[in-house]
Amino acid sequence: MIEWNNIKNGVDNLLGISNENPNFDVDYLTVLFEKLEKHRLEYETVSFTIMEIKEKGFKIKTGGLYGYISFYHMPWKYSTSESWRIVYPYIKEKVFYAKVFESQKNEHFISIKLNGKILQFKNPDLVIDDKYKGVITKKTNYGVFIDLGYHFDWACGSIVGMVHKSQFTDTAVFDDFEEGQIIEVFYWGINEEDQIIIGIAQELKDWITGEIKELIGDIVNVKVNVTDDEKIINFVVENMYKGLLPVKKSVYPNMSRTQIKYAISTLENEEIIQCKIIGINEKRKALDLKWIIEQETNSANPQKLPQERSIKKLKSHYIQQEKIEDKMNPEIVDKLKLIGETVNVEVLKVGEGLQNKYIIEGKYKGKLSITNDNYRISVIEKQNIEKNLQAGDILRCEIISVEKKSIRIKWRIGDEELLRFINFND
Repeated sequence: MIEWNNIKNGVDNLLGISNENPNFDVDYLTVLFEKLEKHRLEYETVSFTIMEIKEKGFKIKTGGLYGYISFYHMPWKYSTSESWRIVYPYIKEKVFYAKVFESQKNEHFISIKLNGKILQFKNPDLVIDDKYKGVITKKTNYGVFIDLGYHFDWACGSIVGMVHKSQFTDTAVFDDFEEGQIIEVFYWGINEEDQIIIGIAQELKDWITGEIKELIGDIVNVKVNVTDDEKIINFVVENMYKGLLPVKKSVYPNMSRTQIKYAISTLENEEIIQCKIIGINEKRKALDLKWIIEQETNSANPQKLPQERSIKKLKSHYIQQEKIEDKMNPEIVDKLKLIGETVNVEVLKVGEGLQNKYIIEGKYKGKLSITNDNYRISVIEKQNIEKNLQAGDILRCEIISVEKKSIRIKWRIGDEELLRFINFND
């Protein structure tokens, strides 16, 4: 409830009108109230401004009069009222829209209540891999909730995502975050539950989105990094991911683990070995690998060789003679040879509303990514480009990597061709 005299004095001050003005004889508060009442009866939308926070809602201003809107009737929801107190400094004096669902007036007071649960926000133009600013609305033991609505000055309403504590390699950094703090995060798309995926470090993207699991089964190049004291050996997969080389009977059922450990000890710094990705280590953010050396040693029956030199000699012999390819699946060998090459890719249309298929050199399935040197292509634009490709079109693409059942390819689309597709979709 708002005292009549307080409202009247507030409007007097706002409009610069004095009760002593002899030329002003209209009860302007009644006029304002009647206009608002007309909006209520005709179910029309009104604008309102956040003025002050109360225990369970906000004092607002609409049509020259003060009123009230509860947290429940705000245009978006938070799980707790405390989150509203946290974002209040950032939405104060911001304009939103609502319907008038209650209005009362007598000689002592005017009461106006609003309901902001109406369509009023534009869709956010979020671009995958771009950074956005957000306000921390809630901090828990397992992560922080961040509202990217701040980035768009609330023109898109509330856009809340969570950054899990596991993303912070340094727990002290997580501990230092406070509710109400503004931070920058990467946007990485939408998950199966229609929630936005956000993160603080670009190198964690594949782990957070789950795309890293698609690599299981792939044959990849692994670089060996030996520390200066030669006591620790690290593995880097395709110059991107941390690798682990577990020496277990379940991984090498037909080999001596002692021999494998000895072979690993002979690896040299920056040497490249080929491995199969057999699993994901979420806790250590690493890929579990199986060294393809098993195929070399099995073919040569190492049990008949002296224990001290069998693996080392075999490894040296096969690498020098380049006969490791003879022991691998011929199809995998052919695929690996294509990495870095530019090839012809045919477009196949498989049905209305279905994704295109891409055939590489008439033999292999391809997974297509589209890039341009001067323009960041959004997910929607990529989908539109693929939609408007024609069956039988031939694309010149670069082979990026080899997967279990397909090959990743990149189509570097030219400026003129990109413009043609974009204009076509407009």
